[in-house]
Amino acid sequence: MYIFVREDLSPGQIIVQACHAVAESARHFLSKEDEHPHFVICGVKNENLLKNAYSKIIEQNIKAKSFIEPDIGDQMTAFATEPVCNEQRRIFRKYKLLKPKIPIIEAI
Repeated sequence: MYIFVREDLSPGQIIVQACHAVAESARHFLSKEDEHPHFVICGVKNENLLKNAYSKIIEQNIKAKSFIEPDIGDQMTAFATEPVCNEQRRIFRKYKLLKPKIPIIEAI
């Protein structure tokens, strides 16, 4: 499952919006019998690029669910795909992984 989220949001909002997109996607594409999918989180700079990525992925016959955030003017903030495997994964090679904006604390 590929999750796309906007990088122009605050670190807290990035996490929340990605979770919203996963919940929407899971509700539509997974059943109780499905195995837990793998997750890959990709970052895009802004809403326009997010919408562009969403359109390109849909055009490749990969199902995806977007999340529209009512608290920020009904903007698209994230989307997640159905579980993707094998050859379908090649489509995602051109997208970059999300890089954390918050410091990561390693366990001692």
